Amino acid sequence: MTSIPDLIAQHRAVYNGIQEWPEGMPHHVLFTDNLTGSTVALRVGEVTEESVKKRLEKLRKDFKK
Repeated sequence: MTSIPDLIAQHRAVYNGIQEWPEGMPHHVLFTDNLTGSTVALRVGEVTEESVKKRLEKLRKDFKK
């Protein structure tokens, strides 16, 4: 199984860490796209290779507008 930092690095982004929230609220994984310089977040339980790829694709598409 690939670690979250390695998974993010595979998609040309930098893992920034986990943003913790009060109990009952989902924690988020923060990462910065190397191409746009933008930082984004995904809920910890939703981080997969596909979700990272899709989030970065959307970010890069939106950034070009």
